[in-house]
Amino acid sequence: MHQTIVIVGAGFCGTELTANLLRSPPPGRTDIVLIERGTSIGRGVAYASHDVPYVLNVPAGRLSVQPGDPLHFLRYVRQSHPDADAEDFMPRSMYGGYLQEMLDEVERAAPEGVALKRVFGE
Repeated sequence: MHQTIVIVGAGFCGTELTANLLRSPPPGRTDIVLIERGTSIGRGVAYASHDVPYVLNVPAGRLSVQPGDPLHFLRYVRQSHPDADAEDFMPRSMYGGYLQEMLDEVERAAPEGVALKRVFGE
């Protein structure tokens, strides 16, 4: 059976839902269509780039989206900020980049027969 799942909006919730479906898809061939009216995945309003470096309201050590890997975001942060620790508050736009990379990573590891299609538009 071939299924198509459509997710509208690729902010945090839409991106994380897509990642979870890629990690644990329903049985059978599945196409996941992620629709975003903006220009990037994972950013939304909350994690978009701004002239002002707004920071997250939760420290880096508590923002992982990888099940079973609570320091996943912190390791991502340390790629560009090697001295960061789990209690540091990082820029919100950095979290948007993290969500984008996490989705790419999960997509590459998706089981055979599961495909993600990104659609930009309304």
